[in-house]
Amino acid sequence: MRVLDQPRASLKQPRPNNSLSRTIIATTLGFFASLCMATLIFTTYKSVFTLLVAFPVNYDHHLPLEASKIEDLGFVTDPVLNDGGIYQDGGGGATQNGYHVQIFADSATNKSGFNFVHNSVAYFGYRAPRNPLNLYQFGMKGLEGKAAFSGVVPVGPEGNETDVGPIFAIWSKCSWKKLPRPSWLQFEGTLQFLLASLQAGYARTKFTPHLYLLWTIVTLDLERMHLKASQIQFLQALHPLQSPLTPTPPQYGTFALEAKPDGYLYLYGSDVTGIKLARTPSAQSSIADRNQYTYFNSATKTWQKDPHTKNDKTGNIITWSREGPKGNGTRVGPNVGDVWYDNYHKTTVMLWNDAGIDATFWFSYAKTSQVEGPWSEPVPIWTPPIPPQCSFFPELNFNYQGHAHPGWDPTGKTLLISYASCANFVSMARITWA
Repeated sequence: MRVLDQPRASLKQPRPNNSLSRTIIATTLGFFASLCMATLIFTTYKSVFTLLVAFPVNYDHHLPLEASKIEDLGFVTDPVLNDGGIYQDGGGGATQNGYHVQIFADSATNKSGFNFVHNSVAYFGYRAPRNPLNLYQFGMKGLEGKAAFSGVVPVGPEGNETDVGPIFAIWSKCSWKKLPRPSWLQFEGTLQFLLASLQAGYARTKFTPHLYLLWTIVTLDLERMHLKASQIQFLQALHPLQSPLTPTPPQYGTFALEAKPDGYLYLYGSDVTGIKLARTPSAQSSIADRNQYTYFNSATKTWQKDPHTKNDKTGNIITWSREGPKGNGTRVGPNVGDVWYDNYHKTTVMLWNDAGIDATFWFSYAKTSQVEGPWSEPVPIWTPPIPPQCSFFPELNFNYQGHAHPGWDPTGKTLLISYASCANFVSMARITWA
């Protein structure tokens, strides 16, 4: 018999139960559909959300910190007030409600006479929204050189600029930080910022230095400030930081400040061994009351009432130092810096210049949501070139005073940074992250 003549096996088998078959197929399709949906939800979660879940999720949020491009943008200047650039120092600031603010020390201009002020304030990117080098400067107008912060302050033993009193000039080492709105501040366009700066006050009779931490509360009327710089007002609370009878603590708050949602103001201090951390409730009464301050000890993982000793690494949240520029064994630590939450890296990031004259920008990031640590190993991202104009000031031929301006790009993909050079120029640069 030929094969084709044989009865088909399917014709000799009983027909399957259609209802059972449909059930099996539906169950199988449902399982794969559920699996696909779970995969989609899991993928979306990894890409967007950061909620805690019961199973491990691996995502790095563009860490570690790596730069794909760095652009040196040039000097900041106010083209209206000066035809050769405003000569100034400093450059820390803040961003709020779309206003990008910088504070400068020892500013001078060559229009309307040679004006010199101890402090001035500027908006950058105001006249030209995409150009951070274009400043809208306050406190530079008039032959008297009326400063936005202090007025003209006399210098010298008979009337020195660092004398404690109703008129004072400040050297702002850290950037501004926004404070919670006080109950008496009713205007929606008014914001408060905090500055930490150092004052070396002198007794007029003995001319003996005594170091203070000066808190400056800055009240800004963002709209009316365009017309009147006197809208900036200041209060001060002095904290003696050194005494012949007690060890010198670090200058908490002069490295960086961070006001966090937990109701605390975090104060970062630096010395030749690294970074130390303190905190106080962010109310003005607590900031002015040193008894409210506590100090984190990384060795015991606790907050303590006594501050640490300067240049002792015990309790550091970051221990970091390098050999100094003279090559004689002297160690240098972090200089000024900034701390902020970075939306691109999804963690708190820290920046500083080293104190070794070349002003390399170093970065570290918090490995958890706690700023107490641990922190990543610091990495150098960029060393800015010294402007050729500084050759006219050989004793000041170096860069310093590095700051971050994360508010310029809220996504965090790029970071605007500034630095000062030879006590005359402030430059901007832009880092694009990998």
